[in-house]
Amino acid sequence: MLSYSVKMYSWYTSDMKLIVGLGNPGTLHERDRHTVGFHFLDYIYSSSEIIQPWQNSINHRAELAVIKKNDLPVKLAKPQTYMNRSGVAVRSLINFFQIPAKQVFLVYDDLDLPLGTFKISSKSYPKIHNGVNSVLEQCGGGMTHVRIGIDGRDGERVIPGERYVLSSFRPEERQVVKAVFDEITSALEKLLV
Repeated sequence: MLSYSVKMYSWYTSDMKLIVGLGNPGTLHERDRHTVGFHFLDYIYSSSEIIQPWQNSINHRAELAVIKKNDLPVKLAKPQTYMNRSGVAVRSLINFFQIPAKQVFLVYDDLDLPLGTFKISSKSYPKIHNGVNSVLEQCGGGMTHVRIGIDGRDGERVIPGERYVLSSFRPEERQVVKAVFDEITSALEKLLV
């Protein structure tokens, strides 16, 4: 049975999907490659019918919005706990809204994938990603992973990965990322049914 507080949401349905974008909060990190999960949520939000605009939820430690896709409400969440503790916010949302893992889509950067590519899978994810590891530790598996390639380095990898993910996309790379967002949105619309 749903708690009273969940029933208050007129847009809530038991088969509601949750798309979580991973990133780091604040203006210091808003352009980081590592925050591409947030960028994707901004993109899909701006191209969708909005049911609930972005709001900061102190209880869930996340910015939340609700959009409509395929005539169904879809919850969007940007954890505000910083990347390495993303799982705390995701667990709070999953528990409160009683969303099964199979209805959760986790969107994040993947340094193992070249810029301009993405992978959607419920079985594979990067071994080294502190945000993903936090979510898996707090919530377990079973979610769909949307991995967005961010590696635009040519030739030798002279910039260490942990520094590179905190760098900004160059202007020409932003266009590549936008095209990938179009492709991901099309792919997700088939899964959000």
